[in-house]
Amino acid sequence: MTAIDAARANRSFTFRGDADPVVDPTPVPADGICRAAWVAVPYHGRVRGRLAELPAIVLIAATVLRGYLMRGLATAAPAREQR
Repeated sequence: MTAIDAARANRSFTFRGDADPVVDPTPVPADGICRAAWVAVPYHGRVRGRLAELPAIVLIAATVLRGYLMRGLATAAPAREQR
């Protein structure tokens, strides 16, 4: 956006494209603008993807831990008698 014309009763906006060195010839009236905001959050997709994979990761980790504990119990040395 390069300019806001609020002098008239109907406010209008003048835009210029990113790759265009010249402003657009026709101003856009305020009624022609959809009021929505977009926010870019870096790495949000990666975090969201990892959270979606979280149940699978927890299940795999629990399975590995269970196997480790079962192996430890199966190969544990017998308790020594105390005198």
